Amino acid sequence: MATDTIAQELNRLYEFEMDKYITECDHWKKMGYKIYRNSEGKHKVLEPPKVEHKYNSYGKPNIGSMFFGTPFEDIFNGFN
Repeated sequence: MATDTIAQELNRLYEFEMDKYITECDHWKKMGYKIYRNSEGKHKVLEPPKVEHKYNSYGKPNIGSMFFGTPFEDIFNGFN
């Protein structure tokens, strides 16, 4: 679900249905979302951080994620 949609629903619940608001906030927080509210009752919702796993489902190292974003020549510190 888009974070803007979640924020709009939280804005509505905060204003009209406080009991459901608390339950809804708890739900999204458990899913890893960050929820912020300003003094006017307007919300901002941030998606959970992306997690790259070091191991695959078989318990073996996930080679693709181990070196992701690392230039190949930096892996061995320029060793020739």
